Amino acid sequence: MSTKEITTALCKFMTEVPSLSTMTTAKIETRNGKGFQFDFAELGYICSVINPVLAKNGLHIMHINRVVEGVEYLVSTVYHESGECLPSSEKVIPTGLNANPLYSYGSAMTYFRRYVTLSMLNLWHGQDDAGIEYEPKEEPNNFSNPIVDMATYAKKTIKTALSDYDKKQMLLQLVKLRQSDIKKFIELEEKFIMHFQISGKMSDAIQETKHQDFIENFIVKAVKV
Repeated sequence: MSTKEITTALCKFMTEVPSLSTMTTAKIETRNGKGFQFDFAELGYICSVINPVLAKNGLHIMHINRVVEGVEYLVSTVYHESGECLPSSEKVIPTGLNANPLYSYGSAMTYFRRYVTLSMLNLWHGQDDAGIEYEPKEEPNNFSNPIVDMATYAKKTIKTALSDYDKKQMLLQLVKLRQSDIKKFIELEEKFIMHFQISGKMSDAIQETKHQDFIENFIVKAVKV
């Protein structure tokens, strides 16, 4: 299928769409009482900025839900008035971590619609590193004593890194989970990606003890259910 007209329209859209400059600050408390915060552009604000420019250029981004073998997907596609469209993005909607299932579902839907919309239109919305800053930051190190401080830093890095053996065992657990319960495996992978804000596959991102703890906690809870 030809994509000449939609490509031209998207190029015009990119030259006309304003920057997403209004940020909302989210403050999250952690168990240790320190917490963390991050800035992001809310979905409603994003739509209010981009929708008029999309419509002006004959473009529209549509999000629909599809259920396949009990697994729900968010299917997103950019359409042009000519009938041309881009390849669809399909994301599995995870169960979520909120105790209220409706809140979990709603937050997951909003999260994916926001990120898929931005990624499909090649837009940027400022710093959003909730996954990266989930754990409390270490105090800044000014390396006043390079030898001692760098040695301390190296010990901390080694302590949090998974050994080759531990990583291999973790991957074996994931293989078993995938073979025994593909739905749980997909749910775990989506939660892992959301939590640590990574791109690509979960198996490639497993490098540290915090990744191991996250996966093992999920598997333990999955077995109890």
